[in-house]
Amino acid sequence: MVHVGDPNKDHQCWERPEDMDTPRNVYKVSIQSPGSDVAAEAAAALAAASIVFQDSDPSYSTKLLQTVMEVFDFADRYKGSYSNSLNLVVCPFYCSYSGYRIHKASQNASYLAYIQSNGHTSGADDDSYFFSWDDKRPGTKVLLSKGFLEKNIQEFQLYRAHTDNYMCYLIPGSSNFQA
Repeated sequence: MVHVGDPNKDHQCWERPEDMDTPRNVYKVSIQSPGSDVAAEAAAALAAASIVFQDSDPSYSTKLLQTVMEVFDFADRYKGSYSNSLNLVVCPFYCSYSGYRIHKASQNASYLAYIQSNGHTSGADDDSYFFSWDDKRPGTKVLLSKGFLEKNIQEFQLYRAHTDNYMCYLIPGSSNFQA
């Protein structure tokens, strides 16, 4: 499930969900209607939760991590934007993939290799300086730059360069901004 309701009607009347009387249709991504962007985002969020629960509830953390791997596999196998698959439902409101958190949670090197192989097609070369709810590339690049700084993973030098520019963009009056 990726969306509930009719955004056009929902945006016409702002009220508590329990008071809404508009149809609450449920929409999902599937093999026929892929949504690798939203599926990968869900996998990254679940991976972060898995990290949080590693010490306090290891069995729950493991369960989360198993789900992460399944959801990420779906995202990678059935590529396509959820805003394209469900265009009539989600656009124009919600139109717009991070293996790093999954690697960090699982310590499985295949996710790091995935980033190294697929980063350029997933936005690594784009200099986006606007971090928002539907574009987390700047934050992902900050996390990936740690791979270069802490482990000297040369393929992540690009992320470090972007992070340097992004941090300069955030600091008013910085003379080092190169965008």
